[in-house]
Amino acid sequence: MSLSATKTQTGTYTEARARQVIGKVYEDFLGMLSANLIEKSEADRWRTDLLYIASQEALSFFEIQFIKTDGTQVGLRYELDDSGNIYLDDDSGGIDYYDLPKGTTASILVQLRDTAYKYREVERELTQNRGWGSGAALEGSSTYDRAYSSSGYGLNRNRIGQW
Repeated sequence: MSLSATKTQTGTYTEARARQVIGKVYEDFLGMLSANLIEKSEADRWRTDLLYIASQEALSFFEIQFIKTDGTQVGLRYELDDSGNIYLDDDSGGIDYYDLPKGTTASILVQLRDTAYKYREVERELTQNRGWGSGAALEGSSTYDRAYSSSGYGLNRNRIGQW
């Protein structure tokens, strides 16, 4: 006798949940803005683009990468969990961006799910219409920092490198 089983998993994405979670990330961006690491237009564009990627259910993770004046890098990695297993919803913030040396620059890197139904379409939209390029994820140790979630849809924020 043989048995088989099928596992069905549905994501927890909804536009409202994504807006709430990305709203918390945007508050992090405003902290970066107040420390003169990014411009308001960048924060707004990053939020808009992240919401687009989330709406296509193509997001795996994204990083805010900081390059210090001595060339060392640190960052924040926001890893998506849309499996319904994330319920912790911390307050945004918690990082003093003023501790980064004056002259530090910030950029964003997004890792798309290569298994996403619309992967190629999203990649094409980002590169051809929204001015995105290529890059590499940060290497180094990762430390869990906090989570932002709404009804099982959320992001785990990790610090990368030596803060």
